[in-house]
Amino acid sequence: MQFRAIFLISFFFTQSIHALTIEDQRGKVEIEQKAEWDYEKNLLGLPHVFLTKDQPERSSLSLTLTGIKGVNLPVKDLRKNQNQYQDGRKSWAKKHDATIEKFLPYEVLDNKNKVKVHIIGMDYKINNVGYLEKSYYAECPNSFVHLKLLSPKNEKRIREADEMIQSLKCL
Repeated sequence: MQFRAIFLISFFFTQSIHALTIEDQRGKVEIEQKAEWDYEKNLLGLPHVFLTKDQPERSSLSLTLTGIKGVNLPVKDLRKNQNQYQDGRKSWAKKHDATIEKFLPYEVLDNKNKVKVHIIGMDYKINNVGYLEKSYYAECPNSFVHLKLLSPKNEKRIREADEMIQSLKCL
């Protein structure tokens, strides 16, 4: 029994998270950074990026504070625009020799901090390597937040990114 408790405690600490406050001139949020994800600022034109330490196939989660205040996205209108999103991704796939396997249905959820998050995405392949792309739109009162996940088909990394989205807090 004592061994089990020690194992569980050590497992918890290896999976530890760190609450990170992200702030720039367009807003401020808090997100729980997973232990196996690095945070980079101003990487390749993206203001805030989390990258896994996996090599060579890294997952990335970008975060952009837009500075747009008081956004309430109309769910009904966004569901109607799903076709427009899909057309745009089909055009992208054609240009990049990608094969779209499936589109993820548009969904809306309230995360654990009561932030309304809109989600849309797709599964696709390039050179027989499968990827998941998900866009998240979080309605924070002081800055609308856009997050984008790009990940090889790695269930652990996808789950961790979703957990980070669940932790997002508007400040």
